[in-house]
Amino acid sequence: MARRIDPELVVLDWMLPGIDGTRVLSELRRFSDAYVIMLTARSEEEDKIVGLSAGADDYLTKQFSPGEWFFHRHNAYHMETGMARVVSYVD
Repeated sequence: MARRIDPELVVLDWMLPGIDGTRVLSELRRFSDAYVIMLTARSEEEDKIVGLSAGADDYLTKQFSPGEWFFHRHNAYHMETGMARVVSYVD
């Protein structure tokens, strides 16, 4: 599907039914440079290192606030458009 659509952003769960998300990420990286946010319940430091080493651009653990999601998505947008900058979001 990603080959047909050529997405700019992919939100990928590590624990997909029947396949490991890091395996999907490895396959995705063969043909796509989309910005990938790994969104998962796996929150150990080792998990984060594995996910980022597999090719994720960002790693966000569940449960997260809307503000935290906004910050990660906002940064992804600015990285993709070449306008990388840090913003703060306060509820």
